[in-house]
Formats: sequence, C-alpha cells, structure tokens
Amino acid sequence: MLKETILDEAIDPTVPDTWRASLVGEECEAYLCHMRLGHEPLPMKGRIRHLLDDGNMHEDDIVNRLVNGGFDVLYTGSEQLYVHCIDQDGIVINGHPDGVLKNVPKSLHSLDWADDGFSWDSTFHLLEITAPNNFAFKRYYNEHLRGVNWRKFVQTHLYIGSEELRDRMRCAVVIVKDKMTSTLYEEGLTYDHNVIDQTVEKLKRVNELVAGGKVSPARCIDWHRKSCRFRHLCFSDEEEPIPTGVGYLDADKLLEASQIREAVNSYLEAKSLEKEGKELNEEARTYLGEILDQYGVEGMFVDDIKIKWTGSRWSGIDTDTLKLKYPEIYQEVHIEKPTHFVSVLKPRGRSSDG
Repeated sequence: MLKETILDEAIDPTVPDTWRASLVGEECEAYLCHMRLGHEPLPMKGRIRHLLDDGNMHEDDIVNRLVNGGFDVLYTGSEQLYVHCIDQDGIVINGHPDGVLKNVPKSLHSLDWADDGFSWDSTFHLLEITAPNNFAFKRYYNEHLRGVNWRKFVQTHLYIGSEELRDRMRCAVVIVKDKMTSTLYEEGLTYDHNVIDQTVEKLKRVNELVAGGKVSPARCIDWHRKSCRFRHLCFSDEEEPIPTGVGYLDADKLLEASQIREAVNSYLEAKSLEKEGKELNEEARTYLGEILDQYGVEGMFVDDIKIKWTGSRWSGIDTDTLKLKYPEIYQEVHIEKPTHFVSVLKPRGRSSDG
C-alpha cells in the first residue's frame, strides 16, 4: 500500500548556491566537484528522502527530552540559527546548528566520553544530534564521532567556529540516539582549528578543479558507487562495482568490516530478546543483505560465522489441513512462493539461525 508509493517516489534534486556545513565533510572530492559544477544528480528515491526526514523527528525527540529534563536549550526547531562558518578565498560555508545548551547544571556534567580539551566552564555549548542504526550506534563507544561520522565531526567544528558562535563557546555536546532502541550516547568535543584548515584546503582543491571545468579523478573503489547520486557521471553503465563474485568474501578485508561485525553482533544479541529483538534482528539482516548484494556474492565469513543468502519456500495457508479435508480445492488454490533471506550460521556446538 503506502510502501509501494514511497518506493516509486522520486524527489527532484536541488543544487545549493553555497556549501552546506553538513556536506563539506564529504571525503569524495569528485562528489564535491559535481556539486560545485551544478551537475544534476540522480533523483533521490522517496525511501531515502523520508529516511533523512526522519532525522528531524529524532532531533525533536532529543530536544524535548532535554527541555523536560530541566536543560536550557536555545535556537532549536523553527528558531535554529543560520550561521556563517567560512567566507574566504571564494569558499562560503553556512549552516543550521541543532541548538545551543546554556548553563548546564553541575549535577548533569556527565558524558559517555569527552576529548582531553573538553570543559564545562563555558556558559554555552553547541548541541548536535544524530540518530544512526543500532549497530552503527555501538561503534560510538569505541570510535567516537570522529571515527564513525566524519561529516558530522567536520560540521560540528564549523558551527563552533562560525561567526555567530565562536566568541561564545569552544566545545560541543553531541548526542547520538539509537533510532531502534532510543538508547543515548553523549560525547564532549573541543574545537580543533586543524579540522577546519583541512576542510578549507580540500575545498580549495575542488574550486581549482571546478574553475577549469574539471572533476577530481578520484573514484569510488567499492560498492558506494551504487548509492552515489553522481554515479551516472563517474561510471559507465557497463562498469561493475568491485570486488564482485559469486562465492564468499572475508568480511575483515572489506571497507565495511567494523559495521559488518556490529551487525552480526547485534543480530546475535537480538536472538535472546523478544519483541525488540525481532526488530533488531530484521535491521541486521537487512544491512547484511545489502552488503551481499552490493558486492555481488553469495555470502561472507566473519571469523567462524557464515552469512549467506538462503532460499526457502513459504505458504500462507495451513496446507496440511486443507489438503486433508478439501483435496480438490487444495489443488486449485495452493500456491508456493520462493523466498530469499539472510542466514547467520554459527559453528557446530552453538545455536544457529535457519
């Protein structure tokens, strides 16, 4: 019903006049060149667009939780600030921070992790919010914002150093919400001008290429090209994502190794849960299936665990009873459907998934 409508929906792309702070942390310089040249990206499928829009819902949820918890939160929702991050050497970057925390009470000076320079001494702290999936969420405890979401890391620095905020703060509080379980991870981050310098230097390279009508020769070397909105400009229709194959891959040799491990761990943990476990289980299956499809393989190994596509046949009626009581009707109406799902198979001696 509705899901078919969303699946077929395509939203026309827009090209901004200035750089968005949320974009410039993008590591692919070819992508940034296409954006600056005003090349038309492929339309964004409705499912992806709505997935991004859901982020606003999670942002509102966190802000409401903060307000209800007694925090003084400024410049959120419709009152978000429009800040000027960079305006030099032909590079203009602007954006909208999620909010600002004011006078956080000492009794609430508690975070899951903070860098060495972080301090609560300032009256104001930037507030940034993000909501990843369950197994990406778990990575924040070990890799923190810098290691998990570089674009958000750069974006946060740009906001702290913006014209409107740089004289009022030097630190940010980043709240990460697991969109499946609503669990929160909270991190303290200190402004590092080196991050801004690196970003500006990258954009200078992009501007030099764009001035000559050129695009960076850098190209995706993995399946990410399949989801890039400029893939039609960087790759011909005949080019296959690499590596591809029909056998099994060693997950540790893939760029997504850590995410795959988190998905497998999430899946195994979810097996011991009930209702919530089913949702986590399905989310992990979906992600692992996307990886298998993107690399064009039958399966992959994570240590001694095998992940593979499994075929089966499913029937939506009680065939035994129907066949016994009404054999003629059974012959007329019984239809079997082949199904395709991801199996996570553990070694002998441990319970396995069928």
